Amino acid sequence: MISGDDPDVNNLASIRCNSVVEVVNGVVKVVNVVVEVAAAGTRVILVTVGVKYAGAYSEVGVACYSEDSIAAGKSISFNQTIISAGGDFALGFFSPGNSTNSYLGIWYNTIPKHTVIWVANRQNPILEENSRAVLTLNSSGNLVLLDGRREVIWSTNVTAVNLSVNSITAVLKDSGNLVLKQDEDTVLWQSFDYPTDTFMSGMKISWNRKTGRQILLTSWANDEDPRPGMFSTGIDPKGRPQLFIWKQHDPYWRSNVYDVTLSSGG
Repeated sequence: MISGDDPDVNNLASIRCNSVVEVVNGVVKVVNVVVEVAAAGTRVILVTVGVKYAGAYSEVGVACYSEDSIAAGKSISFNQTIISAGGDFALGFFSPGNSTNSYLGIWYNTIPKHTVIWVANRQNPILEENSRAVLTLNSSGNLVLLDGRREVIWSTNVTAVNLSVNSITAVLKDSGNLVLKQDEDTVLWQSFDYPTDTFMSGMKISWNRKTGRQILLTSWANDEDPRPGMFSTGIDPKGRPQLFIWKQHDPYWRSNVYDVTLSSGG
C-alpha cells in the first residue's frame, strides 16, 4: 500500500502484507498472507498460503531489561536483551547454529524455536573474542554497535540537525519493528525499512522510481550465516509492479498479476 505520508507517492511502488513472509533457498514461505501491491492507480492482489520456516539459533543474551527501549546514553551489553511491551519480540545478541560469530538481532520471544526476523550486522559479525560488544544510543542520536575494542560494527547512521539527543529513544515495538524516534511523533529510522529475510506485518517492500531506492528481502547465505545469500525478492523496477525472486541478479520467479483500477472500486 502506498503510504499517505510519502512525499512522492506517484514514484513509489510498494507491497504490504498482513502476515509473515520469508525467503529460504529461493522459496517464498508465508502463512495466510494477502499481499497488496500498489502503484500509480493500480492495485494488484496476490494470495498464497504456505509454511513459515524456522531455523535453529542460540541466544547469547541471558538477562533482560524490564523496558522496551534504550534511552540516550544507555546501552545493552552482550548478555542482555530488551523485550517489546507485550512480550512478543526480543532484541539482543545471538549466534546462529554452531557458529562462533555473534550478531545483533530481533527474534520472536514467545515461541519455542529461536526464530530471528532481523539482523543488524549481517555482513559484519561480532567475532568470538569480542564478547564485550555493546549496543548504545550515542551522543549523536544514533544506535551504534561497538565491539570489545569500541570500534563501530554497525550504526543507524542517521544524520539530522536541530535534534535534542535527550528526546531520542530506540523502542522495540510488538510488531517486531525497532524504531529510533524523537519524542513520540518523529521516526528517524526503523528496522522495517532495512529488512533481512523476513517480511513482517506492517512492513513494506518498495521501489522508488525517483530516487531508485529499493527495499528487498534477501535470504541468508546458510542457516549459520546471515550474510546476503543467493536469493532476493522485491518489486521489478523495469515493468509493472509485481513480485519477483532473483537468484543473484537473474530472474528466478515472478508472481501472477491481477489489475484492478482503484476508480472501479474493485
